[in-house]
This record gives sequence, structure tokens and C-alpha cells, in this order.
Amino acid sequence: MYNLTLSKSFLMKMSALAASALIMAACMATGTTTTGAATPASQSAATSTSGGTATTEATSTSGGTATTEAPATTEAMTSTGSTSGTTGTATETPSAGTSASGGVTSTEQMSSTQGVSQTGSVQTGPVTVNAVDNPEYGKILVDSKGMTLYVFDKDTAGSGKSVCNGNCLIKWPALKAADQNTTVTAGEGITGTFSIITRDDGSYQVAVNGLPLYFYQPDTKPGDTTGQGVGDVWWVVGTDGNKITTK
Repeated sequence: MYNLTLSKSFLMKMSALAASALIMAACMATGTTTTGAATPASQSAATSTSGGTATTEATSTSGGTATTEAPATTEAMTSTGSTSGTTGTATETPSAGTSASGGVTSTEQMSSTQGVSQTGSVQTGPVTVNAVDNPEYGKILVDSKGMTLYVFDKDTAGSGKSVCNGNCLIKWPALKAADQNTTVTAGEGITGTFSIITRDDGSYQVAVNGLPLYFYQPDTKPGDTTGQGVGDVWWVVGTDGNKITTK
């Protein structure tokens, strides 16, 4: 009976000790978690973009919460340059076709030929009419570039008008002047009288002895006289300002 009572007492003491040990172990575990070396309790990385800036945020816990924010900036510019680094320094490189000053680099080629076959251009100063020797027609009138000049039978001398307009003017460009007061300089040996008429479109044309002067579009070089006698109404002009009807 005594042995049974002793065994029960011993078991109860052992159970109490075991319970105490468990409680102490739990307390020690709690203390280690609370006061031990810093253990990352949570780490989060959140990346947000606002105006091309990325921010990374890391949080660690050791007996409390500590937050460290490390902004890292990476900006990419794909249209006209590139931005890099964590210091906010941006380097821009002009894209192809763009000049360093921000303008667009372009190459423009403009060629302008007024009139047809170097003829019919508006003179910006005095107009010069010269005379050259032609093996078929003698001395005839030409412009400062040596291109042959013609008169038109359907024009009326002294009328101050030209009846060659539209398609006619494309094939027979006018010897034009800048304005009504343009000076016409006559070359050596020329005795015809020069004047300026106003065309229907408001432009100005040189006339000799009251007849408007024209070029012929198929004439491509000085000395050409392919317009002579065309339609029996177009003629080269002598130094006296009169038409030459030799064919």
C-alpha cells in the first residue's frame, strides 16, 4: 500500500516537472524570437512607376519594425534619347533625323525653272536683247542667253496686248519683264524700238515695234530656230524689229 502511494506521488511530481519544463521551453522560445539576432520578419518589394521612376521598399523586424526605402531610378527614353542611373542624371542622344538643336535635319533640293526650256522667266532687272548672225536668216534677235526670239502674226502691233495665252503660251513662252518700268537694253546694231506690255494675267512682256516677243519651247540651245514659219504665223525678228519671213 505504501509503495502504491509512493508511486502515485512520484508520478505526480514527474508530471509537474514535465509541465514546468514545457512552460520554460515555451518561454525560452518566445524570448529568443523577441530578443535574439535580427530575423527578417517580412520582406516586401513594391515597384511603382510614376513619371518613369521605380521605387523598391524593404522592411525588416527586430524587436520592432524598421523601414528602409531605397529609390532606384531607371528612365528609358526610346524616341529621342536615353536616361540611366540612380543619381537622376539624364543623357539625351538626338535620334536619327533630328538635329542637336531640336530641329529636324532634312535635305531639301529645290530646282526651279520658270518657263519652258530656259525661256519665259521673269527678269528681275534690265532685259537685254542682242543680235546674232544666223546662216539662214541673217542677223536675228535673241535674249541674253542666245535663245531665238519670235513675233506672232495674230498679235496687233501697238495694241499693248498679246493674244497668245493658255496652251499657246506653254509652247511659245513670253519674253517677260519684272514690271512696266523695266529697262530693255538693245545690243549693238539693233534699231527696233522696245516697250513693255501688260498681259491678260497681269504679267509683263517685252515687245519690239509694238509686237510682243516670244521663245519657242522646242528650241533647246542658242542658235536653234525651229519655230521659224510654224503655221505661217511665227517668225524670227531682224535688227530693225521687223519679222523675217524667209523659210
